[in-house]
Amino acid sequence: MVVESFTPQGQSKGLLDSVGLMVYTGAQSLDWVAQYTGHACSGGWCALCDNAKVSTPCASVPRKQILAGLDGGVNQSDLSKVCSGGTGGYMVWYASVDNGFQYGGDGDARTNTYVTWACNPAELVE
Repeated sequence: MVVESFTPQGQSKGLLDSVGLMVYTGAQSLDWVAQYTGHACSGGWCALCDNAKVSTPCASVPRKQILAGLDGGVNQSDLSKVCSGGTGGYMVWYASVDNGFQYGGDGDARTNTYVTWACNPAELVE
């Protein structure tokens, strides 16, 4: 889907608004950004190609259209790394809903009191 949605030069074909990197350990999703922006096509391998044995990207996603993955139990240091990573934001796996579905466990963003869930705390709305 990603290859069909963006050109090698990073132009959108209007099929996707953003691409989420489903890596949810610490700030490790940032390690994958270069694979999706087309800057990691080296050694004859490129992640976004049907035939991965090429030296140039088949598609390139602009950084601002990439959402980095975070787990709900993330610490403030890793959240800060993702916030300053130059992507379009982040997505969290997982968060329970007040008065609704409850996951429970250590990875639940709803019960994570160790982080401020905003890249810019001034953006928080009460």
